[in-house]
Parts: sequence; C-alpha cells; structure tokens
Amino acid sequence: MADQKTELDPIKAQSLQAALKEAQDSIRSFDTKAQIVGVGYIFAIDIIQRFVRAAPNKEAVIQVEQVRFLITWILVFVPIMMFARVLYPSRGTMELSARHTFYIPSAHQMTVAQFKEEVAECDWLEEVAAEIIKVSRLRDLKRRRFLSALWAAAASYGLMFLYIMTQSLRAVSG
Repeated sequence: MADQKTELDPIKAQSLQAALKEAQDSIRSFDTKAQIVGVGYIFAIDIIQRFVRAAPNKEAVIQVEQVRFLITWILVFVPIMMFARVLYPSRGTMELSARHTFYIPSAHQMTVAQFKEEVAECDWLEEVAAEIIKVSRLRDLKRRRFLSALWAAAASYGLMFLYIMTQSLRAVSG
C-alpha cells in the first residue's frame, strides 16, 4: 500500500485556507504598520530638529560633542533599523514539511516535472498545516519586532524631549 494521504473534507479545507490567509494578512499588516510608523518617525525627527534649531540658546543646543553626536545617531537610527527588521525577517529553516510544495525555499532547486510529481504525491493537510505553523511563527516574530521598534521609538522621543527641556531650562535660567 502506497503512501497514505489524509483526505480533507471541504469544511476542513476551507478552514485551513482561512487560517493561512489570516496569518498571511496579519504579516502584511505588520509590514504596512512598520512602513507607516517608520516614515512617521522620520518626519517627527525632522520636526524635533526644527524645534532644536529654533531654541532660545542656539549655540548651547547646536554645539554637539562627539558623545552627543553618537547618542543622537543611536536615538534616531536604531528605531528606524528596528522598523526595517520587521519588514525583512527570515522565514527560518523549520523542517515541518518534507515536500515543501506550498512554499519552495529558493535553495531547493527542482524542475517543473519534479514539482508536479511532488504536488501529486503530497499530503495537503500536512503541507497546509506546516505552512500555517511557519507563517504563524513569522507573524509572531514580526509582532515582537514591531512592538520592540515602537518601544525604542518611544524611548528615543522621551530622551529627546528630556534633552530639549533641559537645554531650554538652562537657556531660560542662565
């Protein structure tokens, strides 16, 4: 008896397709959120720089030592890079499916004939279930990276706010 395949009834098949689509849509939404928030963060940095340039004691604010310069670069570019990490995580190398008929890794070279044979012989329940697990893990990875980038941006804004306030207070009192 050959390889025993699991037959899917239409309701199970539709449910698996819906689960996979939801996970894929969620991944795309994190990509979109990261792009929008990343661009918004960059625009906000420009607004903050305009306030710094308009500060009452420009010389004290504009004179940046090497340490302050480094801190500024960290505060500005680390969150941007973290948002970029949301967009381009690796799919990972999980071996949940032996055939890889749903998602073929680029390193896995095959001909059309080989692929057709794989499709004809695969257990689609296993293939779709494995893909749902992989995509769900990717979704969770993107979510964690997105939230980390948001927290880094919030910390960056907070530190910039404190810096501008202390410079302003020094200018007013001094």
